[in-house]
Parts: sequence; structure tokens; C-alpha cells
Amino acid sequence: MDQGVAGLLGAAVGGAIGVIGTVSAAWVAGRGQRRSQHEQWLRQVRRDTYVHFVACLHRVERVVQRTGVAARVEGRPVPDGWPEEMTQASEALSAVMLEGPDEIYERALGVFHLAQEWWYALQYEHGDPSPGDTYFQTPSTDIGAATEMFLQAASRVLRASDQGLLSAPPRT
Repeated sequence: MDQGVAGLLGAAVGGAIGVIGTVSAAWVAGRGQRRSQHEQWLRQVRRDTYVHFVACLHRVERVVQRTGVAARVEGRPVPDGWPEEMTQASEALSAVMLEGPDEIYERALGVFHLAQEWWYALQYEHGDPSPGDTYFQTPSTDIGAATEMFLQAASRVLRASDQGLLSAPPRT
């Protein structure tokens, strides 16, 4: 083989190795960037979901407080059924369940059940309970304190996801 052909062959092999190296580096960098973007997207979706749930809980808390004051001070009966704010909180709870993680959903469910207990206690105490109703004692924890505990847990999850600890890499 003459030196010219050997030189061309060496250049071709070297060029191919360079191209493979460049493509591999770009692929690895792209995969890392995709993972980073996915983690940021997941964190933002979770944050928005948690914020919406908390806003719904604050509205439920205000309705429970206003209804309780109206019943105790003004003697108004507590309406039958759910207030619209409780329905909205239930829908927001479903979104928390979808976005997770399970620890946060369990906390959210606990706060929602507490809000239900407050409403049932008001209905029992100041409404028109039917003979089949069971007694609901006013919960010892207020909705605001339970909501704060949920917020603290959600904050820990968001900080962990910000550090890339909670989300798996996207499937390729």
C-alpha cells in the first residue's frame, strides 16, 4: 500500500472516530438536558397543583368559618349538601393524586377529610340531622394548621425534585 492511500485511510478512520465522538457527546448532552427539562417541568406542574389545592382549602376554611359564625351567632341553619368550595377542593385533590408523590397525596387527603369533618360537625350541630346521622365531633385540629403541615411536606418534595432526587429520567 502506498503512503498516499495509507494517509487517506488514516485520515478517514480518524475523521470517523472524531464524528462518532462528537455525535456521542451531543447525544449524552442532549439526554442530560432533556432530563433536566423534564425535572423542571414536573416540579412546575406539581407546584401549580399544590398551590391550587391550598387555595381551594383556604376557600373551604373561610366557608366553614362563615357558616359556623352564621349558625352560632345568627341562628341560621347549616345548608344541606356540600358547599361549592368543597367540590372544588375535591377536584384539586384528584389533581394532587395524579401528580403525587404518594406522601403528598396522603397528606392532602388527610387535610381534605379534616375539612369534611368540620363541615359534618357544623351540619350535625346546627343543621337538621336526620335520624340516621351519626354524631360528628368538632375536630381538634383546624384546617389552617393541617394545611400548613401539607405545605411543609409539599415544600420538601419540591426542594427534593429541584435537586433531581424524585423524578426518574424520561424514557427514550
